[in-house]
Amino acid sequence: MSDDGTLYDAPSSRSGEALIPKGSLQIIFSLVSTMNGATILSLPWGYQISGVLGGPLAAFAAMIICGTTCVYILRDVAILLSQGKAVPLDYPEIAEMYLGRWSSCLTRYASLIIMMGATISYFIISTHLLTNIVGFLFPAFHHPGLLVLIIFLGLFGVSSISRMDMVVQLGSYGFVAMGFLAVYIVYL
Repeated sequence: MSDDGTLYDAPSSRSGEALIPKGSLQIIFSLVSTMNGATILSLPWGYQISGVLGGPLAAFAAMIICGTTCVYILRDVAILLSQGKAVPLDYPEIAEMYLGRWSSCLTRYASLIIMMGATISYFIISTHLLTNIVGFLFPAFHHPGLLVLIIFLGLFGVSSISRMDMVVQLGSYGFVAMGFLAVYIVYL
């Protein structure tokens, strides 16, 4: 736990000052755009599979489960803080606190599987999106190797950013892109 009572210390520079201020709008918008992106990409498929009645029921059930879990976690964190005990910062630690060691292992593996599925989904979607963007910008070329080279150079430039605050700032602009994507999905 940090000196000011928060559970998470922001990354700091060598001089000791925080690189990204806690609670900054950039971090908030970056997290919101990440969650909205995953939701916008997965909900249409989920509703198509589960149907008109099953989709909202599944979403409502997930909302109840997530909300109840958050209430229990926040309540117990407040109790642990009032007793001066260490607060677990990771969900598997909290699951182990409630259900035992097996739940900690299960939540860790479930997190890995979910992240692998999300990575594969984002890879497929970004491949199609980048192919369409480059195809729109350069309609005259017909060589697939050139398309791969253009996409590689663009992504290499973005992935070479070494400052975390710059990455968070770029991610915060994704909120605007998610709004555009929502308008595009609804009206086209």
